Amino acid sequence: MRNPVLFAVFFVAVLLLAVQAAAADTIEVVQATPAAPNAGKLVTALDPDVVLNIAKGYGSAILTKDKIGAPRIDGKINGISYLVHFYGCANGANCESIQIGAAWSKNVKAVSLDEANAWNTKRRYAHCFVSKDGGVILQMDLMLRHGMTEKNLDANFSLWRSLIEAFKKKC
Repeated sequence: MRNPVLFAVFFVAVLLLAVQAAAADTIEVVQATPAAPNAGKLVTALDPDVVLNIAKGYGSAILTKDKIGAPRIDGKINGISYLVHFYGCANGANCESIQIGAAWSKNVKAVSLDEANAWNTKRRYAHCFVSKDGGVILQMDLMLRHGMTEKNLDANFSLWRSLIEAFKKKC
């Protein structure tokens, strides 16, 4: 090319096209990257029947309603009664989280505040409380607002089973 200005314009135009094409290729590569393998159906607290079916895998369980009309599961694992409360509900539906809990009266299981604190210091997932009347409560909270795989919810119930069994023996 004889005209240096024309050559510079041509060179910049070719360079811009090359950059644009490279960016388009990058976007296509990012979009073409496969998603993570499906880890199973997502469970939310919107469908208490799915939570109930998983609970039934660990013992007896029935779906009921609490005093305000929210779903509640009454279950039993190896002779230990527990409840699954559904929270963040609107008119007894569209719940966001669950809390699994078991309670013992002081006549059945006396636990000191020091024993409860020792339990809470050593374990991460379920927390122990001593009530004003001397009863003891073990609770585990699960946020399900955006879902959890069935496999993960099942793993949480398995964890709950091991925690209440350990609690019954050691605390």
